[in-house]
Parts: sequence; C-alpha cells; structure tokens
Amino acid sequence: MTHTFAGVRYLLEKYHVAETEGSATYYTSEIIGYAIGAHHGLFDLDGPAKVNGFTHRLEALNTHYDESRTNYLNECLSQKEIDELFQKAAHEMEVVLTLVNNLPAWEDKDINYCSNEVKFYVGLLTRLLSSALIEGDRSDTASFMSEGRISFEKEADDLLWENCIARIEEKISSFPCEKPIDQMRRTISDMCKDAAGRSDGVLRLNVPTGAGKTLSSLRFAAAHARTASKKRIFFVSPLLTILEQNAAVIRNAVGDDSIILEHHSNVVRDNDNSETVSENELLCENWHSPIVITTMVQLLNTLFSGKSSSIRRFHSLCSSLIVIDEVQMIPTHMLSMFNLAVNFLAEVCHATILLCSATQPCLEEADHPLVKDIPQLVPFDKSMWNTFKRTDLINAGVKDYQEIDAFVKDILEEKRSLLIICNKKAEAERLFILFSDIEKVDLFHLSASMCHRHREIVLKEIKNSLAKEGMQHRTLCIATQVIEAGVDISFACVIRLTAGLDSIVQSAGRCNRNAEDPNPAPVYVVRLQGEDLSHLSEIKRAKNAFIELLNAFEQNSEIFDHDLMSEEAVEYYYSRLYKEMETGYQDYPLKKFSTSLYGLMSGNERFRKTNHSYYLCQAFQTAGKYFSVFDENTVDAIVPYDEGKSIIADLQDEGVRFDYFQRRELLEKAKGYTIPLFAYQKEHLESEGGIYYICDGTIAVLQDGYYDNNIGMTLKKRRMGFMEV
Repeated sequence: MTHTFAGVRYLLEKYHVAETEGSATYYTSEIIGYAIGAHHGLFDLDGPAKVNGFTHRLEALNTHYDESRTNYLNECLSQKEIDELFQKAAHEMEVVLTLVNNLPAWEDKDINYCSNEVKFYVGLLTRLLSSALIEGDRSDTASFMSEGRISFEKEADDLLWENCIARIEEKISSFPCEKPIDQMRRTISDMCKDAAGRSDGVLRLNVPTGAGKTLSSLRFAAAHARTASKKRIFFVSPLLTILEQNAAVIRNAVGDDSIILEHHSNVVRDNDNSETVSENELLCENWHSPIVITTMVQLLNTLFSGKSSSIRRFHSLCSSLIVIDEVQMIPTHMLSMFNLAVNFLAEVCHATILLCSATQPCLEEADHPLVKDIPQLVPFDKSMWNTFKRTDLINAGVKDYQEIDAFVKDILEEKRSLLIICNKKAEAERLFILFSDIEKVDLFHLSASMCHRHREIVLKEIKNSLAKEGMQHRTLCIATQVIEAGVDISFACVIRLTAGLDSIVQSAGRCNRNAEDPNPAPVYVVRLQGEDLSHLSEIKRAKNAFIELLNAFEQNSEIFDHDLMSEEAVEYYYSRLYKEMETGYQDYPLKKFSTSLYGLMSGNERFRKTNHSYYLCQAFQTAGKYFSVFDENTVDAIVPYDEGKSIIADLQDEGVRFDYFQRRELLEKAKGYTIPLFAYQKEHLESEGGIYYICDGTIAVLQDGYYDNNIGMTLKKRRMGFMEV
C-alpha cells in the first residue's frame, strides 16, 4: 500500500503546483498519479466517505515517504530522467485531452451536459492508464510465481492475419452457392469483405437472421485487421448460447485454436482485499490473444467494473476490432455509459467497432448517443431481406396456462415440432411439467439453470429428435431466452411469450430456419395472463413497447408494410421503448445515492467538493462497486453433473492448492460445468445447505441433489427425480 501512496504524493507535489494549473502537466500528474494509486484497487476522488482520495494520500502518516523517495532516486531513476519521461507523457496527454474535449459536439445540449461527457471520457482515459499498469504488475507477478510456466500471448502481426484470411477464404469457397438463399449469403459476405478498407470508427452490420452474420463479420474482421494493422479481434456475444455457436463457427473457419481465447466464465471469486493481489486474479485471462471470443458481460465489466481483474483487460481493446453481436441486448439502463465508451474506443483508442443485429437499436437517439451517421456494411435492401423471409409473426392473444395447454396440443396435431420460449425459468419449468404427460412427444427443457455441458447434450438430443421422420416422432421444447438467439436449430413452429420485438425476432430465427417449409411458418406471440414481470423491469418495459406496436399495427398495418418485423416496425418499437424510459434511466440510476453511475463517473455533482484544486472528481471506487451488468450480482457455481463431479474432487486435492498451473487447467475445464447464481439463490441455497465452497472459499460448488437432470439447478433438494418436501 505505501508504495502506491508514495507514487501519488511524489507526482502531485512535484508537478501539480500553482504554476502548472490548467496545463497538460497539471492534468497529467493527476491522471498518472491516480493510475499509480489505484493499481491495487480503485479509490474515490470525491465520494460517500467525504475524503478526497488525493488529499488522503498526501496527508497519510507512517508511509515512509521520504525514505522511499530517496531510495528510488538513488537506485532507480534520477530526478532528471523522471522529468524527461514526465514531459513526454504530458505532451502525449495534451494531444489526447484535446481530442477528448472535442468529442461532445451536440449543438442542442447545454455546457453542463458536454462538460460531464468530457469528464466521463477523462475517467475512461484514467482507467486505460490504470489498466496498463495493473497488467504489467500482474503479468510479472504471475510469471514469477509460476516460474515462467504462465505465458502471455503476443498481439497479431501481418503474417498471422494473412494466414487467417487464407483459411477463411478457403472455408467460404467450399460452401454451396446454388440456392437463392445461399447466393444471397455469399453476396452479403462479399460486401463485408469489400468493406475491409474502411477507416477506424463505428460501423453497422444489419442483416436478417439466417444471413450468415457470424462468418460475414469474421470475413470483414480478418480483412480489416490486416488492412488496418489491428492487434486483436474481439467477438462479443450477449448470451453463452450465442457465444458457444459463434465460437464453433469461428474456430472452424480460422483453423488455428492457438490464436483464439474463449473467455466467458469466472469460476473463481475475486479477493475483496484491494490492497493484496489475489492468487486467483493472476489466473484470469488478460485478453492478449489475437482473437478473443467473450461475452457482453465480460466486455462491460472490462469497461466499468471496479475489480482489478476487469480493469486489467481494458488496454487490450486499443487498436483492435470489436464485433458486438446482437447489440440490441445491451441493457438499456446503461446505454449512456455504453455509447460513450464506444465513442472513446473509436476516437481515442483507434478501435473499430462493428455493431451487429437484425433489429438495430437507434443508439443515435439515446440520451447520450453514438456518433452520427454510422455507415452500414450492407445497405438495407428489401429484396435481400425477402430472400430470408421464412416466418410470419402472428398475434395469438391472451392465454392462461390451461389455454396454452390446449393451444399447444392443437398445434402438435399439425406440426411435428414446436418450440415455446418463456420470459422466466419458473414459467418454463411449469410448462415442462404441464406437458410431461403428452404421449409420443420427445419433450425437452433448456434454461440458464443448466450448465453449458448439459445444454450442449440436450441440444444434440433435440437435433436428433428433429431429424426423425414422420408425425409419430414429434418434438416439443420448453425454453427460456437461452435458445432464442444464435442457436442453429429449426422448429416447424414457435410460440413466444410476449417480450420485446428484438427478442421475438430472434425467437423467429429458430423457426423454419433453413426454409424446410417453402411457405412462411407461424411464430405465435402469446400474452400470458397474469404474468408477473415486476422483478424483470427490462423485459417488462420491452413487452409494453411491443404491445404498443401491436396496437398501432392493428389500427394501420400499411404503415408497417403489413409486416411486424419490417424496418418500419423496428424503428417504431425502439422509439416507443426509449419513450417508456423515465428521465435519467439510461444513466444507470443508483437510488442508494440519489444519483446515477454515469454521474459518479463524470461530473459527480452528488459528491464533488469545491474546496480543493483537483480536476478529477469521480467516485471511481463507488461506481465500480455498484456496477453490475444485471440487476443482481451473480456467483458461478460448479455443478455435480457428468465430469463436473471429478473436477470438483480434483480441485479439492491438496496438491492443486499450491500448483497454479494445474489449478488453471482445472478451472478451464470447469467452465462447462458452471451455472450463475443470483444473490437470492445463493443465500437460499446456503440456508438449505445446498452449496459449499472449496479452494479456500473462493469457488462455489452445488451439493448433490440440487441439480436435476431435466431442468438443472433446483432450490429444493431432489432425490430420484422428485423434489423433497
């Protein structure tokens, strides 16, 4: 701790003086000073503790500052060398700060609005420097502790991208191109490749579901990375199901697993002591591979979480290409922070960001928007979209469970396969039980209560069932949102409980996916009577916006080209969705402090003091502590399913405790056997004795009896497939 205090004090006393006030030197001393002070954990400049973080470090006693400074100047760098390095840093900072100050360019906004955006961008700049310092510190420590066995990959070079492009092009050329749908996929793919010469910035790929978006974006990414000399390519997916499928497609096309990192689950829990480096933190991925496949959660944590293991990865986004799949799934309460972070990455970090979706959100219309006039890699063409039309969206009205039961049985008299997608796991489980007595039907369940490996096995069984011929082999799957996007599977009919249009369109992508039926197949939207979404505000708000679209469509379908999935319908839906949001909602409100997370990370009017001379005023630690991608924090628990049982046993071996390399391998294997537990689930399981902790309390494990082979994790112990009472 004392070395961080000494570094802050030295910089501020030497360069943060009255003569430099308002200059690049003045601001640089604060930004670098903060990075040094925060490399073992963020701290607030102004925050709830009512003590300025810089002032605290300047006035702290018993830090042995004089001795530390003297020894450093004698043993490491001279004062002259430090001055020279600092002035170079200040010159670089002046260029960046000029760019940052010019980012807010909205003529209709007031000075305070623009000032807060600038402060937010400067906060991201401070985080970027902190990231570089944390990475250097942790990498050196991990290398030392593992005796060099833990290595850190290098960024890509031109030869690597050229080899990658060659393999991708070979894969693309092997695909059939005879059917109209295959020809259109190839056209879209070619257009993406041809766009590789575009300059850095924000781009869009807006194509229908089933248009080959993953390979098209990969083709663009590899070619652009070579042309623009990018260090890395990131593929970001909102759901594990999407990531799992995209990862398989990418690995197959790239043909070299050694250059790919898949990062989507933190099995270990971070050490809460910010002043010590957790052994587990040294095992966290640092995103140094040329191609990184990760989740939206990990990306957003890297941008905003207060954990050092997340901050550490930030610098890896510089000079990269970031493909964000299904961008419409960004939580709407953090739109302001996401949009500004994308602006920062594009304009300051020289990154290219590709936003992919079949239902592109109007991010330019958000409270804090993206840059204007975002180019499309593939311009909208109605005839192109019509090539991929395989479903009709049908409003099936309001139904209770009994009416859904009858409705489903009627459908299965005509269709040999049906997928029902619910908003809640409890709904899916209830319907699964409701239909468990249907004869001559292969019944399946899929939800986030099941670990990756379990879902993988069930999906394989579903595909085998769907491949059977004849009406005597019918397939019924009850699922949550885990199946609605990115899963390469095709049902003859889909029922979607009412949600947002984006979710419904994604659900439709699981119906008649490969045009098995030459006629559009039905996708029924059902409003579940009495559905309680009070704890799922995002889904509730999206559902309300879609109901408004339904009402407008019934009054005048012509303005939507008689299609609930038309471009006009998508625009109408998002305009209603944003209007549903109260003022400040997109800023990530924090009721606890009567402010927002965006506010804490920008001008910080809530806690800022006026009696000190510092430019930085953000409550970085408080903001990082309260940031969570979802409404509640989750803990990943390893489940006793299949090979998960042996992994749990191996992790408890005494030898593993002191072998970082072996533990890292086991934790990598464990990723396929984990489930996320919300806070209320974890607390309930702890009270029931359904969860325990291993590896010095850092890894959660589900007890036997709390994992069901049909539905996954349960909150009540089960024996022989039945719930204990």
